Amino acid sequence: MAVFSPLVGMGLLVLATKAGAQDLGEMQQQFLHGNYPGVILRAQAEVAGNRYATDWRLLLVKSLLTVGRYDEAYTNAMAGLDDYSGAIELRLLARETALFHNARPVPISKPRKSRR
Repeated sequence: MAVFSPLVGMGLLVLATKAGAQDLGEMQQQFLHGNYPGVILRAQAEVAGNRYATDWRLLLVKSLLTVGRYDEAYTNAMAGLDDYSGAIELRLLARETALFHNARPVPISKPRKSRR
């Protein structure tokens, strides 16, 4: 019985991950079909529940940009970079939002520290 419990736990984790990916795929399709308000609400809920959900954050920022909510797009993009600065796609999207927000553009690459 002790061996069975971890296997069941791993199975549930795989199913939960698969369901989350399916939901993301569905929302990406909704984005492509123009259901921006619905996508924004769902992506906001997902990001609030897991701030490291980079794919959801990307979808949120793209949706906000599309409907002209530039300040919110910028704020969400910068929050995403604060949480995970290594996401190249998010960094590029943050740069785009900065241009709409009239802020200083985000550098595409991280500044290197001086070794002096």
